[in-house]
Amino acid sequence: QNDAENGTEDDAENGTEDDSDDDAEHGTEDDSQHDHNEDGHNDTDLMLERRTTSGGIVWRKFYGDTGNEVAGGVVYLNGDIYLCGTTNAGGLGGTDAMVVRLDSQGNEVWTKTFGGSGNDTGEKIVAVSDGYVIVGTTLVSGRAFSDMFLFKIDADGKQVWAKSYGDVNKPETGHGVRLTSDNGFILSGDVLNGTNYDFFAVRTDNTGTQKWTATGGSTSLDDRAYDGYQLGDSYYIIGTGYNDAAPSTLYDVALLKLDSSGKVLNKYYVGGAGNEAGYSAVLAGSNIVVVGSTTSSTAGGRDLYLVSIKGDGTKAWSKIIGGAQDDIGYGIASVGGDYVIAGSTKSWGAGGSDVYTLRVNSSGYGPEEDGRADLLLHRLFDSLGNLLQVPH
Repeated sequence: QNDAENGTEDDAENGTEDDSDDDAEHGTEDDSQHDHNEDGHNDTDLMLERRTTSGGIVWRKFYGDTGNEVAGGVVYLNGDIYLCGTTNAGGLGGTDAMVVRLDSQGNEVWTKTFGGSGNDTGEKIVAVSDGYVIVGTTLVSGRAFSDMFLFKIDADGKQVWAKSYGDVNKPETGHGVRLTSDNGFILSGDVLNGTNYDFFAVRTDNTGTQKWTATGGSTSLDDRAYDGYQLGDSYYIIGTGYNDAAPSTLYDVALLKLDSSGKVLNKYYVGGAGNEAGYSAVLAGSNIVVVGSTTSSTAGGRDLYLVSIKGDGTKAWSKIIGGAQDDIGYGIASVGGDYVIAGSTKSWGAGGSDVYTLRVNSSGYGPEEDGRADLLLHRLFDSLGNLLQVPH
């Protein structure tokens, strides 16, 4: 473990999503960002919108500087919204991690950037009792390869600590961070072992001090981890992997199960005859619900893939949602006992890639219609993901 040589500076921003409030926040990654935004800059900015539980738009806003910004994650707590992401206009060197604080109406309170002289990213953010913790990737001064990056800020954006994790001879990246039962963190990402990427997991205490690391994956192709959770005394690292035992299945949603000391207990793969990917997950009791994409459908292109996986790695249920072109789920959150999914679609919308949101709901609701060409698409499903209504 290394203490990252990272400083702070004012100005930057980003978005993805939250739970436990009547409204849901949706930030978008670059497939859903606009190349020419309301601020007049001909670059990629961040878009954040707030919707009611029935899907109505409360507000939609754009954020960015004169460079390009890429969304990472968002948390909403006690009326404040904190976004993390990456910018190439932060001024610290290369790309920088960024955090933006907004009020409940989406108005910017402050923007700050974090990193060193190399490339740094901000991928996901979680709230803790006295601040916020962000995971990403950093290139520490004097090192040839990138490391997983974790840093903590207080409510005013002042950096409390920063850490990096990895092998000096291998590049690592950080994609996911979740709280553990002792208020520590389980981090998920990947590491390049030889010519292939493997899952890379790091367990830390509440100060970011490393307890253990773990790796696992295929012997022949890449495995990428994007999320992770603690379930009892075990940890599940979630992403996309290749099953060496069944090569005909190509890539699947993959879970790496670890014990309390980081020892690999098992590797689970869930999917169909095509390629599946898992990008984000939520807990549903003792199950893990993962959203991503699949090519195992006859609808065409990549379709949104929603799958519930039991603790023993078996599939409880799965649903494929999509049209004639690419439709992908990137984020999922629990809202009032349901799931809200954010992603991108090329099958519907104004053209190109548009933001795609849906709520997996036990009762359903009608598509929001406001007559605008850039209306975000809604489709309706019951609590098991069965389609109730298609857009029109």
